[in-house]
Amino acid sequence: GNPSNVINLTAFTVDTTAPIIANITSLTSDGAYKAGQNISVRVTFSEPVTLAGGILDVGLDTGAVVAIGAAGPQTIFDGNYTIVGGQNSNDLNSTNVTLSGTLKDLAGNDANLAMPATTIAVGSAIVVDTIASVLTYTHIQSNNANTSLAKTGNLVLVNFTSNETLGALPTATIAGNAATVASNGGNSYNATFAMTGAETEGNINFSINFADAAGNPGTAVSSTSDST
Repeated sequence: GNPSNVINLTAFTVDTTAPIIANITSLTSDGAYKAGQNISVRVTFSEPVTLAGGILDVGLDTGAVVAIGAAGPQTIFDGNYTIVGGQNSNDLNSTNVTLSGTLKDLAGNDANLAMPATTIAVGSAIVVDTIASVLTYTHIQSNNANTSLAKTGNLVLVNFTSNETLGALPTATIAGNAATVASNGGNSYNATFAMTGAETEGNINFSINFADAAGNPGTAVSSTSDST
């Protein structure tokens, strides 16, 4: 009889399922970040895909867009977000993913770029803060019977309040000397100094230096917000 050709297709796989974005996450530690600092952005797909001839753009709620270049086949695509002044978010999140070029799995199925349930804000607690804090209240007094005067041994107290959570404990000087600063809870603080007698008579000057949790330095304050 005539010979026959037999083709073994036991290893053949049919794949008509489009790859999807499994999650968008960040490897950056939780915390507050300011302009110039970097935050990682990671896009993970449900299966290996190849990005060719274009860019994968991840939009963020700060208005920034993280561009990820051609690569693959792979499931993980990493990008970097460098914070720019004027960009702020109380809980950084990814908002959309767009594509120029092609993004396909090994079978040639185009990726579905619908946003996943797990985004940056779900898996992380990252604050983007490029606005310096300010002091909303400052008041000076002493423990003298006349709180607008101070003599040797009297304690001079400067009470101040910031508009947001500060990072490290503020520093202060009173009458040119380093003051002791303590938190009253929340955004309220006290700076105190015991008069030694070596101070020059006259108005007592003070200065408060501070920065917010992201490290943005506020403008040093050396005057009260009331009539004291």
